[in-house]
Amino acid sequence: MSRSPMRTVLAVAFAFSVGSGLNAQEQPGSYAITDARIVTVSGDVIEQGTVLIESCVITGVGRRINVPAGTWTIDGSGLTVYPGLISGLSSIGMPAVPSRAGSESASPDGGGPPGSSGGPNQGPYSTGPADRPATFTWVSAADELEVDAATFDTWRSAGFSTVVTAPTRGFFSGHAAVVNLGDGRPSSLVVKPLVALRFNLQGGAGHRGYPSSRPGVFSYLKQSFLDAHHYADARERYERDARGLERPGYDRALEGLTAAGRGTEPLLFPAGTATEIRRAISTTSTIGAKPILYGAAYGYQVAADLATANVPVLVSLNWPTEPEDGDPELDEALDTMRHRLMAPTTPARLAESGVSFAFHTDGVDDPADVLPAVRKAIDAGARKSWPRKCGPCHLPRSLNGYVPRGMEEPKMKRFARRMRNGIGMLAVMVCFGHFAVAGEPPGPQAGVLLKSPWPEVKESLSETKAA
Repeated sequence: MSRSPMRTVLAVAFAFSVGSGLNAQEQPGSYAITDARIVTVSGDVIEQGTVLIESCVITGVGRRINVPAGTWTIDGSGLTVYPGLISGLSSIGMPAVPSRAGSESASPDGGGPPGSSGGPNQGPYSTGPADRPATFTWVSAADELEVDAATFDTWRSAGFSTVVTAPTRGFFSGHAAVVNLGDGRPSSLVVKPLVALRFNLQGGAGHRGYPSSRPGVFSYLKQSFLDAHHYADARERYERDARGLERPGYDRALEGLTAAGRGTEPLLFPAGTATEIRRAISTTSTIGAKPILYGAAYGYQVAADLATANVPVLVSLNWPTEPEDGDPELDEALDTMRHRLMAPTTPARLAESGVSFAFHTDGVDDPADVLPAVRKAIDAGARKSWPRKCGPCHLPRSLNGYVPRGMEEPKMKRFARRMRNGIGMLAVMVCFGHFAVAGEPPGPQAGVLLKSPWPEVKESLSETKAA
């Protein structure tokens, strides 16, 4: 049987059935995509090759593949086959409303003082770490997974075949799982159920009481890991020799923390700014956890610290952007403008420093935005004009500096006026970016670092000074 493809690009995961979108009755035992351009990633690109899939496993890739009789063939002429993309972290397939197992109190006694429940959408009021506030370490994404056909198809159409997904509610929201974006029973889509424990810096909807501040959150994190170590040690002592020992009680919150506390399960830890990243490195080292930092918006500033600590990173593809329809009269902070330009350089800085990293799509609503975001990072990392080391660029004070996108002529005089008034001194501003050729305006990039005065800006500045 032959079937002509309709899309210009066909994504196939090396561990994912191309027939996931078909009904079970329609799925044959084997497939062959023939005469396609195959991007193997680990090897050379194969022109006019064949991919053979048998029982949902790729068994052959090459120019001369023997296709067994009865195999369902797909004509790949003019198409490209490549391994499915994988998101390093997301919440795809997680229920909007937590299940009963994920909404009950974590403390053995229900948490909080008697009568403290705040209703169906609120958790019990927490008075201290013993109440295990907003803690759901027994929850697993593999158990909570819901197959949302429309969402899965949207992400598949964007080239994604697999995601790491995790619950998001609570300080300890639960365990992430590797999931294929196919059809069928949720259990058939789970590749690996327990890959990391997700930690957040906010308790989320329904949390009330302790901890109510950032220092309190870190205090609760440390106390939870201390309790988990003590809990695990007590149970091990009892199991080795119970004579004369009281049987330790069961605590499902600490039970779910044990693997992360011993470093056998990674701890997904949020960190955006340079200060947060350094604090995350220090804190996880103190509690004995094996961290994977996610977010890392300012990772370009602390790549060396991450390399020294040997901490892997999940870089968010949700790059900062200029506000739509922003007030042109608003004096935007220069640090904000600099960060907007520098954030996409984070992957390049991490790669140069030898830091293991991957991209994640948590916070990206439209999968169509993913590849442009990756392309932006690639472009930011491929500029030959970048200096070898990141640092302030001590440029002539006259005009060299950052020019935001949309700096049309009507805005030039206001921009020059701010420079003259000292609100936006541009002598030492940005060390990366596009360098304009003398006498030519920059292209439509998010920002540029001018190597030579742009005539229009220079003229506006002269007029302002004359006034």
